[in-house]
Amino acid sequence: MKEKIIYGILAGVFIAMAAVAFLSAANAVVGSVLFAFGLLTIVNYNFQLFTGAVGYISVQQKRNDYFSYSLFCVGVWFWNLVGAIITGTLIAQTKTYGKILPKLEALMQSKCNDSNASLLVLGIFCGILMFIAVNTYKKTEAFPVAKVVLLFACVVVFILSGYEHCVANMAYIALYQKVTADIVRVLVITTLGNIIGCNSVPLLLRFLKK
Repeated sequence: MKEKIIYGILAGVFIAMAAVAFLSAANAVVGSVLFAFGLLTIVNYNFQLFTGAVGYISVQQKRNDYFSYSLFCVGVWFWNLVGAIITGTLIAQTKTYGKILPKLEALMQSKCNDSNASLLVLGIFCGILMFIAVNTYKKTEAFPVAKVVLLFACVVVFILSGYEHCVANMAYIALYQKVTADIVRVLVITTLGNIIGCNSVPLLLRFLKK
C-alpha cells in the first residue's frame, strides 16, 4: 500500500514537472515533446498514473475485481493530485513561476470558459490516446523503439489538439494557486472524459474479437 501511494504521488510530481516544461517552452511543438518526458518517466519506473490505470477497469472479469480495481483507481487519482499540489506549490516559490504565469493564466481562462460538452469530448479523445500509449508500452511483443515513438506521438497529438488530461489539469490548477467552482468543474468533467476514453479502446477491442 505504501509503495502504491508513493508511486501515485510521484506520477503527479512528474506530470506537474512536465507541465512546467510545457508552459516554459516558447514553441508549442517543443512544449508538447517536453511534456512527453513526464509519461515516459512514469511508464519506465512503473509509477501509478490515473490515465494509465483507469482504462483497465473494463477488463476486470469479476464483480469483486471490478469494485476493488475501481477503488484503486480512485486512490491513484487522489495521490496524483497530491503530487501535483506538492510540485505546483514548490514551483510557485521560484523565479520560474513568474515566467510561466502569463501563459498559465491564459490556459486556465480558456479551460474555465469552455463548455461541459467540449471538456467531456476533449477528455474522451485524450483518454483514448493515453490508453494506446500506455498499453502499447506494456506489450512485450512491441518493438522498444516503436513503444517510445508511439508514446511521444500520443502525447504530442494530445497537447497540440487541446485534448484534456485530468492529471495535467491537476498540475495546472496547483500551479495556478486558485480554486473556483469553474476550476473544479473542469477537473471533474475532464476526469469523466478520460475514464470514458481510456475504457473505450479495450471495450471496442473486446467487441471486435467476439
